[in-house]
Amino acid sequence: MTVRRFPRSRQVATPYPATLDLNFLGRDTLDLRITFARADATTCATYFDSAGVLQTAAANIPRFGYNPATLELKGFLVEATAQNIAIRSEDFTNGVAWVNQNSNDAADQTTAPDGTVTADSLVQNGATASHGIVGTIVVVSGSTYTWSVFAKQNTSTVLQLTFGNANSTFTGLGYANFDLSTGVVSATGGTLVDYDIENCGNGWFRCWISATATASAATNNWIVIANSTTYTRLASYLGDDASGFFIWGAQVEVGAFPTSYIPTTSSAVTRAADVASVNTLSPWYNATEYTLYYEGIVQTNSNGIVYTGIGDTFDNTAYFSRTAPNQYVAVRSGGNSQTGPLTSNFTPTINVPFKMAAGIKANDFALCINGGTVATDTSGAVPLSAVRLGIGNAPWAASGGNQGQQWIRRIAYYPTRLSNTDLQAITA
Repeated sequence: MTVRRFPRSRQVATPYPATLDLNFLGRDTLDLRITFARADATTCATYFDSAGVLQTAAANIPRFGYNPATLELKGFLVEATAQNIAIRSEDFTNGVAWVNQNSNDAADQTTAPDGTVTADSLVQNGATASHGIVGTIVVVSGSTYTWSVFAKQNTSTVLQLTFGNANSTFTGLGYANFDLSTGVVSATGGTLVDYDIENCGNGWFRCWISATATASAATNNWIVIANSTTYTRLASYLGDDASGFFIWGAQVEVGAFPTSYIPTTSSAVTRAADVASVNTLSPWYNATEYTLYYEGIVQTNSNGIVYTGIGDTFDNTAYFSRTAPNQYVAVRSGGNSQTGPLTSNFTPTINVPFKMAAGIKANDFALCINGGTVATDTSGAVPLSAVRLGIGNAPWAASGGNQGQQWIRRIAYYPTRLSNTDLQAITA
């Protein structure tokens, strides 16, 4: 029998034990007190399992995600809704969805991140030109889009991603080069919102860029075979009829960062939001004072994300959130803000856990992140009539909201306002 071992969140003894302790690193199912839903119409919610293989979860089934490169458990995955508008995401030989640009492709040449032999090869031809493959998408002016693909080196090591065409749908025509041998972004140019490369194990990397559309029109998303780490956007060079790489899992979605992969065939596919909460507060909740603790990992530092909180409506709630460059705890009671809000200038690092704790008590509020300086506020009231604890969701609605993308490792509730020293200790 195989015994599964999970890393556990380090728990520090305090004078008052937690009356609710949700440790998502100690199990691969949800606590029975948690209500969870993800109303997917199709099986499109993916996650990396303990072997680093990309899996899919059925509707209303929670996902516990692992780092595919290190195989470490990241936590309980909570995401907002997203739609992949790149069709035929695993079939680059489909001539309707993808058009070769001085290149040749072949289907099903190697094992993809999901363990199936469905990854295609892309090889430059012998022309003097730019070499790659291009898809077509329709974008809306003012919206930010993220373009991502899984790639693995073969006889070439540098891949370029870029948006845009003659329609000038992306002013600045931003691009990034990704070195598939070293796992680094080797060059960028033009106008991008963000970019990165993620090690997905077994030689695979997920490469991505994000940019903001400046016109509403059909446009292109390119995968380019670059001939150097400093290759400029769609530059021409003499191909050798041999060099290329493997590609799989194309995704274009609205937003400034890539969410979990959503497979598509002949049309766009939408993944529903993860909505998780504890809706019965008795017997662990104390309406007079408390301390709320959160530990998790984020994919990117998106404004407006809600990590956890307690409330009934937005007018009566206490919750952790972010507005760059600060993480903060906001407290509202009777329709009025009760704190500043309390903020801490802290930027989480991707794939690195961080911890926050907030003390909630009338005229005695506090916030501490990773054992740092405690921010305090000495005026205000405790929120009224709480009915739920939001888990990676806004607590002021049964339908959730403001999920962002996060892997929650632990949420704990103490029925007292812990001392500032204790707040530092439990988040250190």
